[in-house]
Amino acid sequence: MANVNLLVWGRRAAGVLCAALVLGGAGLGFSTAARAASPREKLLAAKQAAYEANFKNDAKGLREAMEKLDALASDKALGASALYYAGWTRWSLAASQLQANQHEEAVASLSRSVEDLKKAVALLPNSGEFESQLASSLIALATTDPSKRMQLLPEVGVHRKRALELAPTSPRVVMMDAGMIFYTPAEYGGSQEKGVARWQEAIQLFEKEHVEDAVQPDWGRTLAYGWLANMYLGMNPPRTKEAKEMANRALELRPDFWFVKTQVLPKVS
Repeated sequence: MANVNLLVWGRRAAGVLCAALVLGGAGLGFSTAARAASPREKLLAAKQAAYEANFKNDAKGLREAMEKLDALASDKALGASALYYAGWTRWSLAASQLQANQHEEAVASLSRSVEDLKKAVALLPNSGEFESQLASSLIALATTDPSKRMQLLPEVGVHRKRALELAPTSPRVVMMDAGMIFYTPAEYGGSQEKGVARWQEAIQLFEKEHVEDAVQPDWGRTLAYGWLANMYLGMNPPRTKEAKEMANRALELRPDFWFVKTQVLPKVS
């Protein structure tokens, strides 16, 4: 389905933070010593770096983010979230690898993504967000490695159903469900029209969403527009006008959205 350096960025961010603390302290007549970033700060930095790398199709950046997230997987408070974002990042990396015709590497990334997300779900079994991403990684693996398809499809159904039960109004869960509807063959209950309609529900939810805790999943709004543009192109017949509208909207939000710029826009211009 799907269808997004970190070390340098982290050091620069830490440098800015420390400078601000020192300067602020100097104004009060004392200096503040530099401190190591907390696990939460490291998680948020790695999460944001993964998001940025995904938009730019930056495989190196995605790998660097994964390393940082893997290092946090054993954290008592944040381990489940670190595993979730590591799984998300590997899912995103697989998309980049498939674009580069690196099929075996993509299968390996998706296999590890599924492992990460199963561990995350085990640690936080009542998260619809985690269940949804696990379903997405499973279906991506089943699609990329047909030898495992029959084994994995029942698992996809279980986690899709669980995600919808736990978080029916999450835009990411609704988007996952929409993709399943769109790409499932009609003889098995799928429908392109119903999938697009469901995807539009997800976009409406994204436009209303406000995530208060930055550790929680908040990705997807811009991606939803770009991926919907690609879905419109995949319809029979292609809906080029709608695809162009969605592509333009995605690029308004992220002018550096590599997938839309290089894979979608040339087909609608």
